[in-house]
Parts: sequence; C-alpha cells; structure tokens
Amino acid sequence: MILEYRISGPWLLIIIGLWHLLFNLGLVPITPWQAFINYWPALLIWYGCKNLFKTIARKKTSLATSSSSIVFWLVILLIGSYLLLPRLGFNVITISWNLIWPSLLIIIGLSYLFKEQSSTKINTSDTVKAYRSVIGEFNRGGNGWVAEDTYLEFAAGSVKFDLTRAIIPEQTITLDITGTVGDIVIYLPENLPLKAHCYTAIGDIKVLHEQKSGFENMITLETPDYASATRKVEIISRLKVGSISVRQIG
Repeated sequence: MILEYRISGPWLLIIIGLWHLLFNLGLVPITPWQAFINYWPALLIWYGCKNLFKTIARKKTSLATSSSSIVFWLVILLIGSYLLLPRLGFNVITISWNLIWPSLLIIIGLSYLFKEQSSTKINTSDTVKAYRSVIGEFNRGGNGWVAEDTYLEFAAGSVKFDLTRAIIPEQTITLDITGTVGDIVIYLPENLPLKAHCYTAIGDIKVLHEQKSGFENMITLETPDYASATRKVEIISRLKVGSISVRQIG
C-alpha cells in the first residue's frame, strides 16, 4: 500500500498564519517566506524522496515502472542535497552547471539503455510493439494503418498518435506511454470507447473534457460504452514533466 499525505489549501493557510503569529511573538526567528527563500531546496529533497519511495513501492508490487524512474528521482535528491547543504553551513565541492546538465542527460540516457527488460511490456501478447527513445519524436498516423498494442518509453521528446484514420480491430487496443520530459498527444475518432489513466508529476493533462495542471496530476476516465464495446482503446500515459492531451476528433 502506498500512503500519501496532502496539505489542503485551508490547512496551508492555517500553518502560514500560525508561523507568522509565532514570529510576531518572537518565538521563531524567521518568517515562512524567509524560510522558503533560504531553504527551498528542502522541498526538492522532500519531493524527490516521496516519489522515490512511491516508485520503489510500485516496483515491489509489480506495477509498471522502470529503473529509469528510480534513477531520475535519485538525481533530483542529489541536486536538492547539493543546493541545500551550503545553506546549512556545510562545505561542498563547487561544480559548474555547465558540467551538471550534460551529466544529467547522460545519466538519464544510460538508465534507458540499461534498464531491466522485464519492465518493457505491460502485455504478454506477442503482438505488443515496444519502442524506446532517449531524445526525439515519435509519430504514428495517416490513412489505413492498423492500430495495435504499443508500449513506448522515452527520455525527452514528443509523441503523437493519430487514430482518426486508423483501422481499429475488434479488440482492446492498449497504448502505454511513459516519458521523462516532453509532450504526448493522442487523437481518437469521435465515437471510439475510451479508458484512460494519465499522470504527470509536473505539467498539464487534458482527457476529453477533463483538465488538470500543476503538480501530481492524475485523470482516470472511462466512457459509458467502454465495458460493452468490442472495439475500444485503453490509454496509460505517465510523464515526469510535460503535457498529455487526449482528444476525440469528429
């Protein structure tokens, strides 16, 4: 079981108000804003820890995840620690950002190249098509192509599926797309039954008429005719940073 704790808007206002009250009474040395300015990397560490533990828990329960996700959140933890330690008075080795950002690209790329093969498919059928890409674009569309179960994983880039003119067999077509940074756009025929589970850590999601943006966004949707339909599509998409859009075109 994965436990999550969220602070709602009213509780956040109460905490900030109490903190300011304690500051005005001389019981704490700094205001919430001063604490944020001085120690904001602690939020990066907290966010990285939360998602790292969540990813490990999913892996232990055999839910679809990959080693690249673990590496990504470990890198976030390292960056947060590197930024926070000097603010707490600890000495750290000075590293130029000109060295850091290329190293991050290399780490993410290597994690995709050497990740475990067991995480590359969510369907045991031999008809599943699996693709991996470090950086680039993936487009599938046009007239007369046959839609099929597809698993796609990428580090950075854009993905576009256009099923509006595809041949859709009488079965459930599963599109499972996982990315680190980028955009996912999927166009569907207007009356095609749909089941969707979409998630972004940071970014925007729009599935038909539902939309969310910000942090930790998730939309789970199933059209009323999905369960009884023989020709239908299931979309599973996850992004660390970016946008996901699923639209029906009439």
